[in-house]
Amino acid sequence: MKRILSLLLALCLSVSLLGIGCFAQAAETENEAVFAARALGIMTGDENGNMNLGSNVTRAEFAKMMVAASNYKDSVGTGVGVSLYKDVKSDHWASQYIKLAVEEGWFQGYTDGSFRPSGIITLEEGVTVLLRALGYGAGDLMGSFPSAQLSKYYALGLGDGVSTKQGESLSRQDCAQLFFNLMGTETKAGVYYGTTLGYEVVGGKLNYSGIVNANMKGPYLAKAGGSGIPLSNPSVIKNGKNISLSQIAEYDVYYYNPGMKTVWVYDDKAVGTLSAVSPNTVAPESVTVGGITYALSASEAMFAVSDLGSYKTGDTVTLLLDKKGSAAFVISAQNVFGVLYGVVLSSTKESVTVDGSAKIMYSVKIACTDGVVRSVNTESFYASEGSVVTVKYSGGAATITGLSKRTLYGKFTGEYFGSKKLASDVKIIDVLGTNAISVYPERLKGYSLSESSVLYYELNSRGEIEHLILNNATGDAASYAYIISAEEFNDEYTISGRYRVLIGGQETSLITNGYTYGAKPGGAAVAYKNGEISSFSALSSLNASSVTQLQVQTSKGVYQIADGALVYLMKDYSYQPVSLSTVLDSSAYSYTAWVDSGSPAGNRVRILIAYEK
Repeated sequence: MKRILSLLLALCLSVSLLGIGCFAQAAETENEAVFAARALGIMTGDENGNMNLGSNVTRAEFAKMMVAASNYKDSVGTGVGVSLYKDVKSDHWASQYIKLAVEEGWFQGYTDGSFRPSGIITLEEGVTVLLRALGYGAGDLMGSFPSAQLSKYYALGLGDGVSTKQGESLSRQDCAQLFFNLMGTETKAGVYYGTTLGYEVVGGKLNYSGIVNANMKGPYLAKAGGSGIPLSNPSVIKNGKNISLSQIAEYDVYYYNPGMKTVWVYDDKAVGTLSAVSPNTVAPESVTVGGITYALSASEAMFAVSDLGSYKTGDTVTLLLDKKGSAAFVISAQNVFGVLYGVVLSSTKESVTVDGSAKIMYSVKIACTDGVVRSVNTESFYASEGSVVTVKYSGGAATITGLSKRTLYGKFTGEYFGSKKLASDVKIIDVLGTNAISVYPERLKGYSLSESSVLYYELNSRGEIEHLILNNATGDAASYAYIISAEEFNDEYTISGRYRVLIGGQETSLITNGYTYGAKPGGAAVAYKNGEISSFSALSSLNASSVTQLQVQTSKGVYQIADGALVYLMKDYSYQPVSLSTVLDSSAYSYTAWVDSGSPAGNRVRILIAYEK
């Protein structure tokens, strides 16, 4: 049997994919098998979330695990079962699991008419159950019990990672490992057992994210304090951070996995004018709100904007977004608590349908501190581009109000910026021209910012920084290019320029008449105006002696490689865009690193040129 793909022990999947944060547990150490068993619902923790991995497992408990690891996992109820054995009465907690396990041929009772549900299960007994689930009967095994069963067990690889020997009792850790191995083992019919349950198994590798999603329930609309969530003392992860159940807010969107006793919470919202429902209001699939189109992921949201729903085009609404950024619920804008803070990027006039009639309104594009660029429709607009503003909704209409600059200076320590503490959910953006990016506090840790790097900050009721808008503090909002050649003509007859430039991996030629950029070959930051390049600002050039995935070593010190840094290989008189990993061999390549020095939290490698030695 090929081993199942190692799980990420802290459950830190991207989400891009899932949006799942690190799963916090008690002091118990849980390996990949235990995480899988928990995610599959085969094993659950006690009231405190502990898995009690060293405890022995009874025959009744193993029967329940086997049912949970089968196609009957959702078929057994909690009601009264039947009396199949003299020691398993109809009111026994496991009577229905035992009945099903016996009917499927996984388990057998004893000749004295008992099942011995409280008896501790041994390795060979557990192995026999799994082999039967795989389709192997006594006629498929060579030899007598238990040597025949154990021989097949080892041959299939079911024993990988299990140290328990013949005659010894199975612990909960052993059982987790056994069922973990079972999922990637081929049945007698030649198919992976996990695929028979609907899980994706390719070459003996189990798609773990698929397991979590398959057993995840939601989306649901949260109540304050997590009231109504059907889990006792769960782990709660909100936007990737561990929180307490009491920190769940009204109008949050949540999911839960009962096997993992974990709740994932999201508080992203989109607020604006509902301008389109597609393909139609009979069977809506997506909506356009604030100039952005969102898929509808839940029936509640689809109904809300349908012919029978409460919201029509022209209404100002709030979308409550799920883990994938789709709209799970639609509520009125008045129900949104809080205010949007951001910077105006542009403003245009457009026609919007309101109550069935066309109306000319301003469409203002605003980079908000939650990282979303929104188009807000409003009847009047007085702030200029680049202004810091708030957006408030009242009576179905949006009001945009300009804010005076509020600045701050000091060092980021991780918890504080200068004298002010950062809120646990602080929202930070860095703005440069028409570009804006979200910034995590960790990105700024250790750097000092002056007043010129801060456009605005807003405190919460506890005096903590809740919103922070920066002015090119990191350099991460800038665009970068490599100028291959630059010819500039500036005399009494003509002013013009010709440039060959690499932008985003593509070479382009720029020709100017009546002006020049004053640019020289090398790395540069690019400024835009009205969608056109307006200037280049030269980066600093440093020769690098060695390069890793994270940083470069130069004579002036070590520099971190920026996210999204451009990497080119100079070969055959041309610059070829390559991945960083292809040029990490310093014995085969020499390097030039181009570093931005114009931002206080910059000094990162933005462009790396590799040359064959």
